[in-house]
Amino acid sequence: MSKDKKLKTEIIRLLNGVHAIVENKYFNDGRNNSAYLVGGFVRDLFLERDSIDVDILVLNNVRVVAKELADRFGGSFVILDSVHDAYRVVFTTYGISVDIVAPKCKQAKLEADLRKRDFTINALAIPLQALKEAQSTTKTKPATGTQPTNETQLTADMLMSTLKGKTIDIVDGIKDLQARKVSVVYEAAFEEDALRILRGVRLATQLGFTISDDTKELMRRYKHQVKYASYERIRAEFWAILVEPCSNWLSFLGNEIQLIQELIPEFMPEIMQETDCNMQLGLRRVVEIERSIEAISKVTIGRKTSDYFYSIVAAGYTRLPLLKFAALLSGLDYERARPIINRWKLSSKEASIIKTWLSFDGNIRSFHELYETYQAEAIGAIILQNAISMQERLHIISEYVAYLIKRQQLTQYISGKEIIEEFHVLPGKEVKELLMLLDRLQMDGIITSRESARDYLGRHLNVN
Repeated sequence: MSKDKKLKTEIIRLLNGVHAIVENKYFNDGRNNSAYLVGGFVRDLFLERDSIDVDILVLNNVRVVAKELADRFGGSFVILDSVHDAYRVVFTTYGISVDIVAPKCKQAKLEADLRKRDFTINALAIPLQALKEAQSTTKTKPATGTQPTNETQLTADMLMSTLKGKTIDIVDGIKDLQARKVSVVYEAAFEEDALRILRGVRLATQLGFTISDDTKELMRRYKHQVKYASYERIRAEFWAILVEPCSNWLSFLGNEIQLIQELIPEFMPEIMQETDCNMQLGLRRVVEIERSIEAISKVTIGRKTSDYFYSIVAAGYTRLPLLKFAALLSGLDYERARPIINRWKLSSKEASIIKTWLSFDGNIRSFHELYETYQAEAIGAIILQNAISMQERLHIISEYVAYLIKRQQLTQYISGKEIIEEFHVLPGKEVKELLMLLDRLQMDGIITSRESARDYLGRHLNVN
């Protein structure tokens, strides 16, 4: 069975589990209870996009249902918001995350919950009861001579397809999916939570959708409230936007909604003159960064550099959105960029990387010096250099990555401990400098063995 089918089969198994728990009166204090697939999982079902994030709305005893699901199926139970009854069960085998939440309204009714959701394409629901009904009608015969499969002999694809026909849609979400359009559910949605504006842009960016005119008008009306959300939440949405191609989001954030000025107030016209911030320059630099990365990926060395751009830096975030964020701050040195970095709650490691990038003056005297000062971060520093043409940038990066790989694979012929003990060098800076010198000489082909390293150190330190 393919990985994709295994994943879908596992999700079906977990959904069956939730439904069984919800139907069991023991877990519901004798009250009637219902559960529904909701949100992004249903949306992605219609878009035929694989999803490992499952959202389930449960009308009663939400915590009990979530805890029992974790206990029965070996998941990790996580409290997201005990006040609003929101829990997560994480299953590490397939990376599946099941969010089990209560209705957003006190009435504990499905329709009221759907009408309080952010966007129509996220306000769709499928009753888990439909899963049971589909399993009783959508069965497949096992091949001759084989045993029936579990999960009532269903293929995952057939079952998922059947579920779409059971969707509850009271806000024309399916129509908007077909039109590939992001539309807000109700007028006060952004007033109640302005971060939904950024989430709407993120959805349109990731899905390649447009944003309806009415929704864009409401976004412009309430955009000034986005900055009052926590920057941890803002950053999560904005970083998800930055990893996407600029063509998908530049127009939304820069022109149509003009949201970037709200996220980085230094881009306000009256402030830009005082801080040397320049939004249009920053946006152009982001586009240039993206083109540079795309060009690098097409050459042989690009496959090795992809690890640099897409490796995790901190808190699950990769270096790519950090690089684009740094590009937005074009024209600023680190000290002037520091207030922005602090406001965005970047980790100390991320702040240090940006400081390294912004401190680079573009003067490359030698790869030895570049490596010893910046190591791998020289790649980002070179890409951010506005004074270097793209062609020159690609040439330098290709050569530097080759140098980087070779230097990181050097054999250490003599250790720092040996330098201290055999050559009587005091521990500290001098030992580090001698080790770097030996690496340089090895890169230049002057040192080729332990013996040549020892001979060189003896002459260099005047030791017999």
